Amino acid sequence: MIGMSPFATLLVVLIIVSTFSFLGVFVAYVALPKVKANEKLWELFASYLMILLAADLAAVQLIRRIVTELDISYFIKGFLMGMSIVFVCMYVYSFIKGKKRAHSHRGTGISIFTFLILAIHEVTEGASVAELLYEVSVTSISITAPLFPIIVLALHEFPEGLLLVTPFFIEKKIKSGIYASLINQALFIFSGVIIYRYVLIFFEPNIGQEAFISMLPVGGIFFLGLHELKNSLEHRDDLKLFYTDAKLKLISLTTFLVILGSLYLVYNHTRKEKAGEVSEIDCEQGIDLGECLNH
Repeated sequence: MIGMSPFATLLVVLIIVSTFSFLGVFVAYVALPKVKANEKLWELFASYLMILLAADLAAVQLIRRIVTELDISYFIKGFLMGMSIVFVCMYVYSFIKGKKRAHSHRGTGISIFTFLILAIHEVTEGASVAELLYEVSVTSISITAPLFPIIVLALHEFPEGLLLVTPFFIEKKIKSGIYASLINQALFIFSGVIIYRYVLIFFEPNIGQEAFISMLPVGGIFFLGLHELKNSLEHRDDLKLFYTDAKLKLISLTTFLVILGSLYLVYNHTRKEKAGEVSEIDCEQGIDLGECLNH
């Protein structure tokens, strides 16, 4: 991406990051016969993904707090607000559908809420990428400097893509799941472009506002995961199968290792930044990504 303008780099980065989400969709599609054979088991897996992803996203924000030293209340308020919004929306959805119909359409509701929460999350991620590249365009920071957080973001897209389509696949709505994934990533790309081109020129949120906004979908995903986990644990036999299904164990372990690896990268880089081993000044002087990470 050397020699490219910041905006051209933005487009390339957004597309590359999106491919990691589609990789998650592909893994879910390959596992589709297993999904159809045991829907309850995969509902449990979906709840595991939601809780794991929420913990991952929250951990990234809290690790970054090592450097920013931001008041933790911003994170707590955003998290609780996200949980509250999803709780109210689910209650209203159940009320509109009616108790019996809501139970029979529970899977549909979970698919819709998962899609909406992740759509909001994709907009915040698109904004994050736009802001990173915008800094490049208005300062002397090397265009390679923002690549580290973008790499971490790309790793997060894999479990997000997997999570998004799993509820749809459980309901045997394969096309709907794929369309949801395409819409989700279109939101990511277009929000990044629009925010870069039109929003950041007039308004750039401070770190407190960013933390609050970023934690909204985290709280929503976490609440949805707990809700699904509660329903799934009503089927004790499926919990035993969760530990014996080889393909599901492999996907679960791979997802966990990807998230754990990304968190280690974030923590290691943040610790170096805190110690002064990696500084904004170094990057502004044109040091490339490798130097910024291994200084």
